[in-house]
Amino acid sequence: MDFLTKYGYAPDQEAMGRALEMIASNLDKVASEQVYKDCFSMMDLTTLKTDDTPASVAKLVGKVNSFRQDYPQWPLPASVCVYPNFASVVDKERACDFNITVVSACFPSSQSFLEVKLKECELAVEQGADEVDIVLALNAFLAGDYETAAEEIRQVRSCIDAVAQRQGRKVHLKVILETGLLRTPEKIAAASFLAMEAGADFIKTSTGKVDVNATPAAAYVMCECIAKYQALTGKKIGAYYGCLLLRPGKIMAFDDPENPKLLEDFIRAIGAEPVVYPYRNECCGGYISLQEKAASQNLCEKILESAASFEADCLV
Repeated sequence: MDFLTKYGYAPDQEAMGRALEMIASNLDKVASEQVYKDCFSMMDLTTLKTDDTPASVAKLVGKVNSFRQDYPQWPLPASVCVYPNFASVVDKERACDFNITVVSACFPSSQSFLEVKLKECELAVEQGADEVDIVLALNAFLAGDYETAAEEIRQVRSCIDAVAQRQGRKVHLKVILETGLLRTPEKIAAASFLAMEAGADFIKTSTGKVDVNATPAAAYVMCECIAKYQALTGKKIGAYYGCLLLRPGKIMAFDDPENPKLLEDFIRAIGAEPVVYPYRNECCGGYISLQEKAASQNLCEKILESAASFEADCLV
């Protein structure tokens, strides 16, 4: 897949240099307490140490729990980020409104079997993770096997969505590109488009675990790619399967009757963002719409309200 051609994007090194120089020269003019507060509210308060323990993680969560009392004029950080085995600790100790982020899928190298990565993600969401951060499979991407790298993201997306759906909630997926190992703006751009197409809610520069991590140039390229992607897609579409496509499962043989994904794959293929919502497999009452109009309407309203609560722009 030639992502740069598809999205009409070609990194312009000279323009990038001028833009970054202008940004750097104007930092003092845009810096303010409100800007700092906005930045703080988007931060993940992170502990990813080899010697992390349940007690040390609980102590960190305690600091967040008391933050509003200590600093009432400041917002909370967006989340507390931990290794996946500590998701349940954060969930147990959490006493205020912040998300639980976990690094997963064999962070930071992403070097393992896909089945191992998926199980780790599944367990993390089961134990309370609101966001799962994974690293792009560079073993495939750097070898030019973009499809394998993308399929891994799709598999993780499907896995965490299935668990979240059973819990009646939505979980976000962040893909870390490790831009310091991609080296060129073209590869950073290709990785950005690939990750977004495959289902990432967020993309991030780096793990902080390699020699070259986040740089202004890498962030600039990624921001341009996000703008291009949003301009060409920008729609969040919910797939509605209902009962006719899926049941009886053995007879219809259309897709997995409990966790279908064929329509989501199609939505993604046409450049939109699929939305997985709890009522996508529920009956709309079509068979009783003539005799029990109110009951059918009530079922339809529940489906539409469910999709709307997960920010779907429309259903197919």
